[in-house]
Order: sequence, then structure tokens, then C-alpha cells
Amino acid sequence: MLIRKDGEELVITRQTDHMAQVARMAERWGNARFPAPEHREETIRAAGLHDSGWRVWEDAPTLLSETGRPRNLGEIERPVHAAFYRQGVDSAGGIDPYTGLLVSLHASVLYAGVDDWDLESLTPPDANGRTDIERAFIAEQTALQGRVRSELTTNARYATSVAPWRLWPAYLRLRAWDRLSLYFVYHGLGEREIDRVPENDGETTVFLRQTGPRSAVASPWPFDRERVTFPVVVARVPDRRYESGAEFLETLVHASPDVWEYTLAQG
Repeated sequence: MLIRKDGEELVITRQTDHMAQVARMAERWGNARFPAPEHREETIRAAGLHDSGWRVWEDAPTLLSETGRPRNLGEIERPVHAAFYRQGVDSAGGIDPYTGLLVSLHASVLYAGVDDWDLESLTPPDANGRTDIERAFIAEQTALQGRVRSELTTNARYATSVAPWRLWPAYLRLRAWDRLSLYFVYHGLGEREIDRVPENDGETTVFLRQTGPRSAVASPWPFDRERVTFPVVVARVPDRRYESGAEFLETLVHASPDVWEYTLAQG
């Protein structure tokens, strides 16, 4: 759940709606400088499922005891977070293995960070300094990715695309879409940058600058048309102490949803 305070209200974007916005970004990505997604169907599906484990928590949200507010992104207890991300990875992999690989890489980077991966073997950096739960999660996802990649090397459709030099940029595109959506619905726009964005000759940084309440420009430009719009469903609830997760969920369910359209233009 992505939560922003606006006056006396909380603006809520469910992770499920955030994922739908990310999938729309995947559909429009790519031009002469920025390669379009490889395995388009599976990649768009991964974009729409990359945080799907959150569905479990959003069906029964919990509150911060000290405030009585719902837990925001980054406020979920690690054991709970790891458990529902594990479930989301398993669910995505059950649809198709390439989708599952991208979702697993997304989950791994949440715990291991994006820097200092061994890109020859596609293994994350040393997990020293991480908690036991984090180390275990990183290790199991790394092992899962290795097994799936090994199996897919015998599949004519995927054999070359699961090589590290192809799979890592595929993941980084998913990361870019995720961060762009968070720029809109979580950070509230402003000026930000998205690093590690794959282009034809390596990686670059895309710079974002707000131009209106729900509009911004981006440079360099990664989409297939000069102007793109990405709607997302949001809801407003009172910013107050709730007695239980069930009370908050009932309030959210009965809140009138709205569709906010975020527009990005070539800067």
C-alpha cells in the first residue's frame, strides 16, 4: 500500500493499482535509443505482478501501534514482508518461468540492493550486515533464479534471453517502470532521477521534472511516443487513528475511488 498525506486525508494507492500502472508503462516503453521489452507478453505480465505478494497484506492490513495509521511502504515487518513476497514470486513463476524470474529479481533487489551484483553469474553482493531473514530470502531467491535459468537454457524460446547479459537489463527496465510509478503515486513528483536505465549502449540516468499537479517531463526520453499518460486508481480516507486493520479496510472499501491520470512528456 502506497500512502501520501494530503491535508486531513490519506491518499491511498493499492499495490495492485500501482502494478497496473507499471504494466501500462511497459506497454509504451522503447524507441531508437531504449530497447523495447524482450518477451513482451511475459515482461508486461511481470510488470503487472511484480509486487503481487502485497495482495495478501492488503486484504488484511495492519496498523502502526503508535499512530493507529495503516503501514506504509517500508513499514511492514520483515518476516511478514518476506513471506508475502515469497508467495508473490511463487505465484508469478507458476504462470510462466520468465515472468517468475523477473519478479524474483525484483524481490531480490529489494533486499540486496541493485549495486555490486556479479553480472557474470547474476548473483547478488555479499549479504553481510543483513538480518537473518534478509540473508535467507536473498539466498533462496538466488537459488531459485539459478534453477529456473538452468532449466530455460534448454528451451529454444528463452535459452539466450536468460543469459545474465540479457536478463539483467530486462530486470532493470522493470525497475525503471516501478520507480517511475513511485515517482507519481508515492513521492508526489518534484525533481528526481532514475538511474541504471538500460539503453542501446549500456545504462543511463533518466531525469524527471514536475510541470503540473500530475504532469512531468523526462530526459532522455524512453517511450514510443512524445507524450504518454498513465492512469491509476486512488482513494482518500480520513487521516486519523483507526482502532484496527479491519476498521481501516472497511473505511477504504467504502471510499469513493478516483482515477488520476499522470502525464509524462519529452523534456
